[in-house]
Amino acid sequence: MFRSIRLKLTVFVILLLIFTTFAFSVVTVKILNKTILNEIIKRAETSSKSAAAVAAYSLVSGDSLGMDHIVFKGKSSNNDVEYMAIVDKKMRILAHSDIKRREEVLKEAGGRTLKNDEDGTVVREIPFSKDKIFEIYTPILFKGKSLGGVLVGVNKSVLLSAQSFARKRIFWVCAPILLVALIGVIGISILITRSIQELASGVEELEQGKWGRSLRVYSRDELGKLTESFNKMSRTIMEQQKEVSKYTRQLETLSENAPFGMVMIDKDGTFKYINPKFRELLGYDLNDIPNGKTWFRKAYPDPTYRHHVISTWINDLEGLKSGEKRPRTFTVTCKGGTEKIINFIPVQLETGENLIACEDITELKRAEEEKAALQEQLRQSQKVEAVGCLAGGIAHDFNNLLTVIKGYSQLSSIELKEGDPLRGNIDEIQNATDRAASLTRQLLAFSRRQVMEMKILDLNTLLRDLEKMLRRVIGEDIEMVIQLAEDLGRVRADVGQIEQVVMNLAVNGRDAMPNGGKLTIETANMELDEFYARSHVDVKPGHYVMFSVSDTGVGMTPEVRERIFEPFFTTKEKGKGTGLGLSTSYGIVKQSEGDIWVYSVQGKGNTFKIYLPRVNEPLEEIRKEVLKEELPRGNETILIVEDEEEVRKLAGKTLERQGYRILEASQGDDALRISERHGGPIDLILVDVIMPGMSCSELAKHLKSPHPKMKVVYMSGYTDNAIVRHGVLEKGVNYIQKPFTMEGLARKVREVLDKDSDKHP
Repeated sequence: MFRSIRLKLTVFVILLLIFTTFAFSVVTVKILNKTILNEIIKRAETSSKSAAAVAAYSLVSGDSLGMDHIVFKGKSSNNDVEYMAIVDKKMRILAHSDIKRREEVLKEAGGRTLKNDEDGTVVREIPFSKDKIFEIYTPILFKGKSLGGVLVGVNKSVLLSAQSFARKRIFWVCAPILLVALIGVIGISILITRSIQELASGVEELEQGKWGRSLRVYSRDELGKLTESFNKMSRTIMEQQKEVSKYTRQLETLSENAPFGMVMIDKDGTFKYINPKFRELLGYDLNDIPNGKTWFRKAYPDPTYRHHVISTWINDLEGLKSGEKRPRTFTVTCKGGTEKIINFIPVQLETGENLIACEDITELKRAEEEKAALQEQLRQSQKVEAVGCLAGGIAHDFNNLLTVIKGYSQLSSIELKEGDPLRGNIDEIQNATDRAASLTRQLLAFSRRQVMEMKILDLNTLLRDLEKMLRRVIGEDIEMVIQLAEDLGRVRADVGQIEQVVMNLAVNGRDAMPNGGKLTIETANMELDEFYARSHVDVKPGHYVMFSVSDTGVGMTPEVRERIFEPFFTTKEKGKGTGLGLSTSYGIVKQSEGDIWVYSVQGKGNTFKIYLPRVNEPLEEIRKEVLKEELPRGNETILIVEDEEEVRKLAGKTLERQGYRILEASQGDDALRISERHGGPIDLILVDVIMPGMSCSELAKHLKSPHPKMKVVYMSGYTDNAIVRHGVLEKGVNYIQKPFTMEGLARKVREVLDKDSDKHP
């Protein structure tokens, strides 16, 4: 009702003054009334006693006139007396101020006795007509005996009139005093409450955010000191508020422009704030996710994953201390339905709220996965490379041994008569040698150290030519589908090697489908971009021709897939596979500067994809050599340079049988000396690629000077940069692969000698 303390205080003091004045007036009036009553009764009692003292003599003497005189004189001398009478013992009126009532016998008066003195005087309040009257009875004594009494009556109206006058006098005395008191109260209230009102207005301004006004100090008392303290406090708060506002603006700027998402969640799980980056990352605003329950339902729609996330959050928050951070990474479904990998960093504040920062690490995770995959690919590549180095080195020496075994077994077979029992043994030796030679070729292919004769070819044409053979190989219970792309680009590759790759993959697919299935071979033009190149070791971005071989077989486990290209690794039963088919294909593709990749799902099958660089060059005609049954002969001079004595002697003996003149040398310097001693022309040099001392190409250059028409045939079971580049035979170079046969050597030498010219030095 009253909001102002000044008004409250003023009203309170005024009411207190009024109550006090009223109480004072009431008490004063009561006291005054009693005093007036006592005074009136006292005067009447005096008149009564005076009349009684005088009336004794008149009563004894029977002087009625004297008694009348006493009565009239007593009444006239006291204006308060209503009547006066003298009565005898029997209450018979002997004298009365009212003459008509003389000789009247009074009944005993009833009423309330107010006073009863020792001398017999009695004061009563008795009814009288329509009003009340105070009656005083005083006995008339003569010589100790009561002769009668004097009655004095005082009308109560006299008392009331006197009391009314007294009250009016009290009112006119109290009214000015009360008015002055009220004015004083208001003034004092203003003096007392103005400091309080100033403080109240200051507090109200603080609540409204109005800072800076200094309150007026009205006094030096406690309220004044309180006002000064308030001013100091206000200035301190204002300075602190400025600092808080400064830091708040900085925090708002930081949160609004933060490169990571931020969200503030209160104790009840209500989302209080979301910064722009959070909305940018996930698409949600406060209307979409007002609380944690809605957030979990929308961000993690999968119930199982949602349960895992919620359990993790609850465990973390229960054990999280104020200021402690506990990062967590979850896959979040954004508003648009896309999934992102988000790293959350919750921090519990002292107020119990949770500030959560979040960062999109999807690309980082993908990069880490790509890096791990590349590292695994590099590890596998390095392992394969190491095995390849070992296999290539072994194959080189092994080819020399096989050359000797195969050559001498052929010589022995030629010298044996038809039907000789030893011919069968020699044939078995040759068969074993052929199998061993095939094994070394596979090892060289895997190690990318075999010599490849590269041609510009069309894979569609190659696959059409192989189709009939492939159908015979895979069997009738497997459906084969060949899907060839139109306008397929051309590639540079060794025809025989690519045919071997296709055959190996088809056989691998057949073995993966023991109960039948479908084998699909496809070709297509492809462009491998930077992303693919980053995720695959040794792959360069560019245009490629792809051919793939897919089966609907049993598929592979990840563990098997990791080792699928390792040599001698096989999942087949013992005796049913060498484990070199896929490793050979791997080596051929890599040596052709391509890439091979396998995709496999257990129970659904495998897909091998081979990418070969696309070239914009015309196709080269692939001629198939028609061999004559009779071995060619000649009489030219041939210089054989080979550090392996057995191979050198075998080659010399083979060519001598065909009519050639043979010169032999173990190394380059020896060959130069023999050439000088020979003196005559040398028509052809058969030189091993790998020799101690002088290299084969350097030796050929030295011998070309004295023998300009000399032709060169290189032989080796191992590639070398002297005549090949990255395992590819340079154009115009004549080469024979170890282990060679007598027939192969004789035909190669004759072929080279019959050429019009030799483009290689």
